[in-house]
Amino acid sequence: MEFNTLLSLRSKILFSVAIATLFCGTILYIAGTHVLLGGFENLESESIRVNVRRGEDAIAQDLVALGATCGDWAGWNDSRDFVLGVNPGFAEANLNPESMVTLRVNFMAFYSASRELLLVSCINLESGEVEPLREGLIEIFHGKPTLFDVDPDNRVQTGLLGTGEGIVLLAAAPISDSEKSRHFSGTLILGRYLGEAQLQQLQAQTHLTIRMLALSMPPAPSRSILTEENPAGSREIAIEKQAMDTITGFSTLRDIDGLPLAVMAIDTPRSIMRQGVVTMRAFGGLSLIVGLIVIIMLLFALELIVIRPVGELRNHLKRIQSDQDLSVRIQPRSADELGALATGFNDMVGSLQSAQEELGMANRRLVETARLAGMSEVASGVLHNVGNVLNSVNVGAASLRGLLTASKLPNLEKAMGLIREHEDGLAAFLSSDERGKKLPPYLIGLSRHLLEEHGDALKIADNLKNHIQHTIELISLQQEYTHAGSMIEPISFEEVIEDALNINSAALNRHGVEWIREIEALPPIPSDRHRVLQILVNLISNAKYAVSAAENPVKRVTVRLSQPDETRVCIEVRDTGIGIAPENLKTIFAFGFTTRKNGHGFGLHAAALTAKELGGSLYAQSDGPGLGAAFFLELPCRPKVSGT
Repeated sequence: MEFNTLLSLRSKILFSVAIATLFCGTILYIAGTHVLLGGFENLESESIRVNVRRGEDAIAQDLVALGATCGDWAGWNDSRDFVLGVNPGFAEANLNPESMVTLRVNFMAFYSASRELLLVSCINLESGEVEPLREGLIEIFHGKPTLFDVDPDNRVQTGLLGTGEGIVLLAAAPISDSEKSRHFSGTLILGRYLGEAQLQQLQAQTHLTIRMLALSMPPAPSRSILTEENPAGSREIAIEKQAMDTITGFSTLRDIDGLPLAVMAIDTPRSIMRQGVVTMRAFGGLSLIVGLIVIIMLLFALELIVIRPVGELRNHLKRIQSDQDLSVRIQPRSADELGALATGFNDMVGSLQSAQEELGMANRRLVETARLAGMSEVASGVLHNVGNVLNSVNVGAASLRGLLTASKLPNLEKAMGLIREHEDGLAAFLSSDERGKKLPPYLIGLSRHLLEEHGDALKIADNLKNHIQHTIELISLQQEYTHAGSMIEPISFEEVIEDALNINSAALNRHGVEWIREIEALPPIPSDRHRVLQILVNLISNAKYAVSAAENPVKRVTVRLSQPDETRVCIEVRDTGIGIAPENLKTIFAFGFTTRKNGHGFGLHAAALTAKELGGSLYAQSDGPGLGAAFFLELPCRPKVSGT
């Protein structure tokens, strides 16, 4: 039995080590594949992008050099005299094959200011022999009037041109004198064919394998960058991986008008990726060897440090269980955690009997403490809400005193004194005396003002009456806690919300807080009116404090009433206040939790308990500090109210 138990423990350890090894191996494999090989792959992709840029830059440099040559010849006085007809020996003296080979141009075309072709000289750069201009090239020139446009700020135009026989590197410049005056005599066009010889020269210059492809030739995944939808000047690059041998980068070459012309393909051996695979294999092999060594050492250490001491501990425990002899003690063999466990086991057995005796006493004390804590919690919740109402009563009384202090009633006494003073000649006083003429309009305005004061005083008195009535109801509710549960009757939630706002109205007005009602018309729903009012008064009061403490210029409290479905009704109290930190959303309803300087943490806790007793729930939402908060009270349409 002991052998089987120890074997089971060993099996569990072996199984755990195997799972951990498999997990670590999987993580290493994933990390190696995605991180290590991914890094090599990114490095390879970046390398091919650099190569493609080198190819593009090589062509661009050829165009720059061709443009410089074109600009020099176009600004030469001999060229200007030739197109003006005063230098007939220009062509024979300058346009010989040796000069054009030196300049590395296949053709030079001279046009007059009226775009009349005066001279075309064309050679084969490989053989150095004169040859005719390729068919259709002159017509292509004439079809691009931009080549002949005179731009004082950009005298030389360069770019690529597509012909029926291939691509041409082209440069065009207006012909003027050497002083670069703005009087232009014609146009000079230079060109070089981008043929096999030119490609070989580019390859030798860049040490790259360069191919020129038609727009329809690249593989399908690369064609997305080769459409005319891409804007001119776009240098997007597509990459195609050819197994483990070659990687190819594709880039769109655009003509002088900015339209897609051809595709430049750069083939590069995948030496970086092959090195990555070799590195990955070496990393995997080394990880496997290190892992095996760690596993063997770990199993050996577990056998000596854990399995054998645990077996001895189990034998002692079995003997205590079978003999029921609490005097048996385990002899600790080490000072580590297992030795501390044996010492702790001895202490536990020695104090077991006294602990059992103390347990009964603690049980009785716990029951009494729980009863007192429950009574204190309920009383604190009710007193907190009574405090809220009395605060509103105090604010209302202050408003009433301020209204009476600022009353115009003493002015009425002054007016009546004037009437009594001129009682004998009142008609004459009112018709001829300047003060008497002003008296009737003044009395009319004063009576209207006194009526408004009277109405305001009645409203404040009604609010004070409601506050005092709600205080009486809260005190009565506290008394009812000792006798029964809730009083359920059909109530109008709209009226309850209105009462809650009226109770807080004085405080809201005093702090300049705007309140908005968004009420959905609902039939009366069974619930406990006083408890719902208690919750809403607390929520609106808290919203007022949150808005007053915030730096947000918009001080608003919104109360919404809705019925999400036929089983529940929802009341939302949303404010633009200081908001709630994410870590406080879970603890905001805990007993005693508060973020206010003078708060005590009873209100929301009592409100949450009351909502739960009504069969509903109370929860909060906030996007964070400074972003306001919303509290949602959800109550059932058919409540099952629990007692207190």
